[in-house]
Amino acid sequence: MDDMRSDHDETPAGTVPIACIHAQTAHQRARELLDASGAEQFWVESALSLVRCYLMAAAIRGAEVAIAVSSSTVPDHAEPLRSRPDVVPDGWLTS
Repeated sequence: MDDMRSDHDETPAGTVPIACIHAQTAHQRARELLDASGAEQFWVESALSLVRCYLMAAAIRGAEVAIAVSSSTVPDHAEPLRSRPDVVPDGWLTS
């Protein structure tokens, strides 16, 4: 298998994996996180594309949850997504 993480990879004890390398998984987990936030539906829908991209970018980088959260403050975090056009759906980088 190549260096792509699967949604079932094991991680070292004490870490929380971002196992969202697959678009459907990233979308589903972003939806669950946002729905659990209690935010109004308008804000959930508005944030969905951003959160799913952060989750997938963190998975591509092999990062943990804390890294995905801190990524939201860095200007160009699309780079990991650009590096894996084989797993990033059309439109995710332009929407």
